[in-house]
Amino acid sequence: MKIHPLLIALLIVYSGNCQPFIDKNSIDNKTLQHIKIPVNEYEEFTLSDAVYESKAIVLEFTKQSMIRFILQFKIVDQHIYLLDSFGMKTLLVFDMDGNYIRSIGSSGRGPGQIPYPKDFIIDKEKQEISVMGNMQFNRFSMDGQFKDGMKFDFSSRQFVRIGNHYFFSAPTMEDCLLYKTDEKLNKQDALLQKRPKSFQGDAFVAFTQKNDSEFFFRANTNDTIYAISENAIYPSRFIDFGKNKFNYDEYMKLSPGKRMNVFMKDDYPGQCFMNRFFETSDYLYVGYIFNKSQKAYILNKNTGNYLHYDSETINDDISYFNTPGKIPKVIGTYNDYFVFAMFPHEYSSAQDLGKFLNSFSKFKKSEIETMMLETSNPIHLIGEI
Repeated sequence: MKIHPLLIALLIVYSGNCQPFIDKNSIDNKTLQHIKIPVNEYEEFTLSDAVYESKAIVLEFTKQSMIRFILQFKIVDQHIYLLDSFGMKTLLVFDMDGNYIRSIGSSGRGPGQIPYPKDFIIDKEKQEISVMGNMQFNRFSMDGQFKDGMKFDFSSRQFVRIGNHYFFSAPTMEDCLLYKTDEKLNKQDALLQKRPKSFQGDAFVAFTQKNDSEFFFRANTNDTIYAISENAIYPSRFIDFGKNKFNYDEYMKLSPGKRMNVFMKDDYPGQCFMNRFFETSDYLYVGYIFNKSQKAYILNKNTGNYLHYDSETINDDISYFNTPGKIPKVIGTYNDYFVFAMFPHEYSSAQDLGKFLNSFSKFKKSEIETMMLETSNPIHLIGEI
């Protein structure tokens, strides 16, 4: 088996007086904010015009760390945690130099094992890591030693801990969006009631940190972002696509097979389907699909400046991900950084992939061509916009 390197590049992108940003009113964080997306109005710009500094980290790629798909991503105390649910089926840990340190947990049903891990949280105060699988999660010490396991009687894919309570995303066909439990995982409340049988499960990344005591929560097929604290939940952001808003009621009239076809083909002409939302202390990111093409909107919350682009209007001279209809997708945040992901096989050519790889490390042409053909390992960019 050939081993291919998995790469993470750290990008610091300067936005102080960056011309591609368009002036808009800034937003505050205390009330419900309508974020108006200027659909069909995109700005042409060159990515390097906004870049202040760049640095690359090459992750060590061994038989113990062959990543297939990153479901969840976190950087805590200078360590990179990657949850691979489909390949290694474990939580992988790297240092900030890219060295593989350890795997936490494994797939199975024995002590310390979880089949198909879905999410994890890191409790810095308790110095422990909780990894969730199907109706259970296991707790580990920070160095990966199994401590104990707990089971619960409901399905979920993502969770967070706030204070002395856990919040779990509810599965698709339930009549609520969130479950609230106590520390022993006893269900206490069903939050955000919705119409029965509506297609509103959790989003790709349902929970993101808002501040020390609150999280953002986004459900699938829902343009409202909620803020959650231990004892309160309220609408915080409304992503407004105007006349191009996705018609969820019409979508629900489709058969389950046709619904899945819509998502698989990214095909719902004239309507905007939001598939990414992330927010840092200074920036807000919305990714959405419109007419089969991925779009991105990045708002500077302090100045009101924003970038709005797609693959036709961005000259990506950093990652060279010049693939029609596609742009690097944001998969998470780290402090004020966004984490972007590209996949080698999605590049338009080996030449484009080579430009990116060779900007920080020399690869042979044969290695790059093999990478495109034989691996789906993602390349990640961590950038401060």
